[in-house]
Amino acid sequence: MTPCARTPLSPPRRAVWLLGRVAPPDIRDRTLDDLEELFEAEARMSTPALAHRWYWKQTLKGPSAALRRTSVAGSPNEPGPIPAE
Repeated sequence: MTPCARTPLSPPRRAVWLLGRVAPPDIRDRTLDDLEELFEAEARMSTPALAHRWYWKQTLKGPSAALRRTSVAGSPNEPGPIPAE
């Protein structure tokens, strides 16, 4: 029997889909990219199951939480720009 090839860990597909539908278009790609990077870091520091749970929590918090993490200054503690309506 051949060993299974380890597949790269990726965020939950349904959470990515949901966030892609609710995030404002002007920050959608940046938000998804940043969350994917943070997800990978979370998975390395903990377990894949905890990383998936973390990603879902971020998704359910909504784009405003993701916007704070992806501020213009790049600091995770500074609020990002308020999207125009």
